[in-house]
Amino acid sequence: MRVKRTSIYWRKAKRIKKFNLGQQKLNRTRRKARTELARQINTAVNQVLKKRHPSVMVTEKLDIRGKAKNKRVSRLVSLWTRSILKDRVEFMASARGSRREQVNPAYSSQMCPSCGYVHRDNRQGDAFQCVRCKHADHADRVAAINLKARIDDPEIFLYTPKERVKAILLARFTARLERGNPTVSGRTPDTRNGQSESETAQAILC
Repeated sequence: MRVKRTSIYWRKAKRIKKFNLGQQKLNRTRRKARTELARQINTAVNQVLKKRHPSVMVTEKLDIRGKAKNKRVSRLVSLWTRSILKDRVEFMASARGSRREQVNPAYSSQMCPSCGYVHRDNRQGDAFQCVRCKHADHADRVAAINLKARIDDPEIFLYTPKERVKAILLARFTARLERGNPTVSGRTPDTRNGQSESETAQAILC
C-alpha cells in the first residue's frame, strides 16, 4: 500500500510539472482575488458618490503594503491594491462628474485635528487619542479630516518630503502654543467617536 501511494504521488507530481498546473492554479487564484478586490472597491466608491455627490474626491498618495510574511506575496498584494484602487476611484469619480485630487499623507494619521500635536502614540490601531489634549476619534476619520484640509495647504505639497512635512506641522503647533490658541481652527471639531462615514483615509470628499 505504501509503495502504491508513493507511486500515485509521484505520478501526480510529474503531471503537475509537465502541464505547469501549479502556476495555472496560482494564476486563477490571482485573477479571482483581483476580481473580488475590484468588486469591493467599486461598491464602496459607488456608495460614497451616490450619498455625497462630491465635486472633488481627495485621496492620499500612499504606497499600500501587503502584510504578508513572504516578501514576494507582499509586493503582489501591494501592486494589486494600488493599481485597482487608483483605477476604480478615477473611473467612478469621472463617471459621476467628480474631480480626483491626491494629497501628501505624511503624518495625517498621527496629527491631532483639534490641537495639531503630532506624535506616533496618538494612534493605536484604529483608535486615535491625542496624548496632549485627549481628543479621541476613529483613526481613519482623523486621517480623513487632516487629508481634506491638506488639499488647500499652502506649504505641504504632494511630493513634499515627510521630514519637511513634520517640521512644518511642529512649527505650526509651536506657533499656536505661543499665541495661546488651543485648537487648530479656533474651535473644537466634531468628535463623534466610532462614527462610520464615507470620510476615510482612502477616500474623502469636499
